[in-house]
Amino acid sequence: MDITNPWIDGLKLTLMGSVDKTINQHKIWETPWYLYTWDKVSYEADGVTPKLNKVIRSTFSDARLTQSTGNKLNTNLTAMLSYDKNFGDHSLGIMAGVTKEEATADYIQAYRREYISTAIDQPFFGGATQLISGGDNPGTDDNTYNRARLGYYGRVTYNYQEKYLVEFLWRRDGSSFFYEDNRFGFFPGILVGWNISNEGWFSNSLSVFSRLKLRASYGTMGSDQVYDENDELVEYAFLSSYLPGNYPINSVVATTLIEGIVANKDFTWERAKNANIGLDGAFFQNRLDFSLEYFHNTRTEMLIQKSGSTPATTGIAPRLPPVNLGEMENKGFEFTLGYNGQSGDFNYRIGINAGYNKNKIVFMDETTANPEYQWQTGHPFEAYLAYKSAGAFLDQAAIDNEELDYSEVTSKLIPGDMRFEDVSGDGKINADDRVRLDKSDVPNFNFGITMNFQYKNFDLSILFQGATGALLPFGTESGDIGNYMQYSHNNRWSIDNPSSTDPRLAIRGDTYYTGGNFGANTYNLFNKNYIRLKNLELGYNVPMQASKKVGLSGLRIYVNGLNLVTWDKQKIFDPESDNGAGSYYPQARVINTGVRITF
Repeated sequence: MDITNPWIDGLKLTLMGSVDKTINQHKIWETPWYLYTWDKVSYEADGVTPKLNKVIRSTFSDARLTQSTGNKLNTNLTAMLSYDKNFGDHSLGIMAGVTKEEATADYIQAYRREYISTAIDQPFFGGATQLISGGDNPGTDDNTYNRARLGYYGRVTYNYQEKYLVEFLWRRDGSSFFYEDNRFGFFPGILVGWNISNEGWFSNSLSVFSRLKLRASYGTMGSDQVYDENDELVEYAFLSSYLPGNYPINSVVATTLIEGIVANKDFTWERAKNANIGLDGAFFQNRLDFSLEYFHNTRTEMLIQKSGSTPATTGIAPRLPPVNLGEMENKGFEFTLGYNGQSGDFNYRIGINAGYNKNKIVFMDETTANPEYQWQTGHPFEAYLAYKSAGAFLDQAAIDNEELDYSEVTSKLIPGDMRFEDVSGDGKINADDRVRLDKSDVPNFNFGITMNFQYKNFDLSILFQGATGALLPFGTESGDIGNYMQYSHNNRWSIDNPSSTDPRLAIRGDTYYTGGNFGANTYNLFNKNYIRLKNLELGYNVPMQASKKVGLSGLRIYVNGLNLVTWDKQKIFDPESDNGAGSYYPQARVINTGVRITF
């Protein structure tokens, strides 16, 4: 709701509110099921009816009921007061607001089994075995919580003749995730812009440009999301808490209380500091346009647990509270470049866009007992820790001549097994030979190419996209459970075709280089670089006069394709996938044709 007044021009009060209520109810009624088989020999007494053998095939023999109910209520109340006014060549805008958010949820689940009959599927009818639970599953819908946020914010904008632009903004946010003394954080920001092409001297001094704008910004943002080592949301970490448990006391299982997270009242908002500078412009009467941007973002006071420097012998490693110690950096560039052309009735535009991001962990609490070349610090977030593959043992002679000690890897080497590099130089292959790579499963360079052509009533649009700089762990469940990938079959050691590059095939990870700790190796990390013809569409717009003759204001006929061609190095499966086991639904190649009618 917007409220204005006749006395002060440009003054407006905006009120907004929302309520989101969710009720989830689930009921699972499970009854035993049987499979009847006939041995094709035995018959009933009449000698005609086959005698069936009844065998239970379900994993349980008694009926059971699981029933749950959950309620969620999210509310959002916002009030904003704004004032916008022009004073000759000057424009001023002021806004201040407040937002209150509350989120509550409760959940309970009941389980009962040993029903003497399947005629009644209600909780009261079950046997002695029962369980009531719920409300203790952070990060899921099966949770109970009471959360709130309160935010005050504002913005002041100033514009002089569309030449000089300044915007200052701020937020003061409070969160129930923090102790009351550290509950609020202040996050300011500033943006400035200079429309150089609006200067009086521009057209004479820089006539090659059609427009030119320089811009820069710096701002901070906050995060109150606290996650533990299991990626579960942590709440009330500033309070001493207890967890229920079970422990045998005097041969009787007793319900116990154990300490939860060790309380810490001193942690507060995680901060992101974002800075960028950009240049936008166009040349030659807007035929060639561009946008260039450099960014440098750092996350400081990141909420982490000090699990690396806390010895496991303390017993509190799984219960460490969050602290503001982590730091991470992202820096890189983005650009777009486009060209508009025309020749008679032929019009076209070709554009390129790309972005590069270099991510680096500046500090995280990790153990320093490992070699420095294994540390996560100084490398991209979740960069792979892997053994360096050195090919495969060609034959028994290669094994006999091997000088490195593989006793910590396997008790017996056989031809076709994988070889590793001795990174530590101690003459044996062990955990010290793992290295931290500079790549993860996230690309560091993404790009796209767009092409649009139009000739009279015909048009053609093409989109290419691609990415580089990512690796994907590859390993399918093949062998006894299913077929091997064509790539694995073609690139393998075998008796008839021994190889010193590719190892022998494994059956569901039964080799040291496909399963266990040594399965994380560079041979199993596949390059995800790719270029894809993502979309292509050819269309024809029927002339307006012809459309009007049949009572239409517009008629378009088109044919398009999606995911038409992909160029990638491995050619195994979709390079956009983040699942190296192949257990995902692939992006389909789709061909469409249609007619768009406008009345």
